[in-house]
Amino acid sequence: MSAIRRAEGEGQAWLAVGLLTLGIYATVPLARAIQRAVEGAGGRQLFLVAVAVCFATALFLVLRRLRTGEVQTRHRVVWIAIALLYAASAWQLRRAPEEAVHLVEYGALGALAWHALRFRIADAWVFPAAACVGASAGMLDEALQWLTPDRHWDLRDLAINAGAATGIQVALAFGLPEREARAGSGPGRRLAVRFAALAWLLLGASLLNTPPRIARLAETLPGLASVRDRGDLMVEYGFRHGDPEIGSFYSRLELETLRELDLRRAPEAGATLARDGGDEVYKRFLATYNPITDPFLHELRVHLFRRDRYRETALTHRDDPPWLRRDATVAHRENQILERYFGHTLEQSGHGLSGEAREWLAEQHLPDRPYRSPVSRGLITSFGAREVAWGWALGFLVLAGASRTGR
Repeated sequence: MSAIRRAEGEGQAWLAVGLLTLGIYATVPLARAIQRAVEGAGGRQLFLVAVAVCFATALFLVLRRLRTGEVQTRHRVVWIAIALLYAASAWQLRRAPEEAVHLVEYGALGALAWHALRFRIADAWVFPAAACVGASAGMLDEALQWLTPDRHWDLRDLAINAGAATGIQVALAFGLPEREARAGSGPGRRLAVRFAALAWLLLGASLLNTPPRIARLAETLPGLASVRDRGDLMVEYGFRHGDPEIGSFYSRLELETLRELDLRRAPEAGATLARDGGDEVYKRFLATYNPITDPFLHELRVHLFRRDRYRETALTHRDDPPWLRRDATVAHRENQILERYFGHTLEQSGHGLSGEAREWLAEQHLPDRPYRSPVSRGLITSFGAREVAWGWALGFLVLAGASRTGR
């Protein structure tokens, strides 16, 4: 292949990667409209049907192409196994079938990236490099969704995108006759490490884009003010607090901070809750006082809503003792959380329970039943942003060492 033809082939290969990537990104603001159109045409399960057709067609074309003498049965088995893995992943997403489309999009993108990178990497390093290209594109996709109204960033979607791009690399690595030299070369490794560094950079930037950082960025970048005001988040870290008399609950704030804010902000936050704490404006309240703008008031309101709803259902099921006691337990525990950690604000708001109501809940609740409040359960509590930052920095050191090894 002449240098000119090789350059043209590489350019065309990367053009295909770019066009598919842009096509994926272009659907981000249209996704809800597409979803509604598909749902109206026959239901959201049509997404799964379309994904299944794509998988079956791709597998058929690959197996048909693998009909040469050098192809062994194991190559076909690999492709069938990977196709079944993709199908199983799609089935796991059946409750949100539109998400299964990502398996097709990023599987195809991973294959195109592999084809484009083979012009530069002629050994086994092409596979991790292509996987990193697909994963990076998937992270940018999620960032774009975070910036788009009515769309959200989702760590699970990051895993789906990266997994789809990686799965096709496994199929290409073990499902094709030996085309790449399996021994890695220095240039191939260095290029793969650069793509890995890009993916690592984007992953770290996503995992460190916490609500306080979003709030600070919104002050310097006016375009992010709408994201802050909508309360759109990437990732949140927090704490799981245990209380021997209550159970456990999640919070974005440490216990000392909760108590300090409750004492200091009680007059102002209590007045806000008294004025805007009605159930008819509940959603608007949470949007206004969201985890970015006011995590303290946001958490208080959700605990209050949960207490009141379960107290109401307990009262309406007086003729069903098991149901009554189960819901009374939830209401009692949530009220204990409110009184112990948000007590001053609760008192100022006028949303505290009367002595009679508190006594009734205490009598009806199940004292031996363990309780874990689900409020803010989406918080990451096993590690925090500081640990992520250290791991991120360590990862770059490892990548730098890998790039220099064997030069």
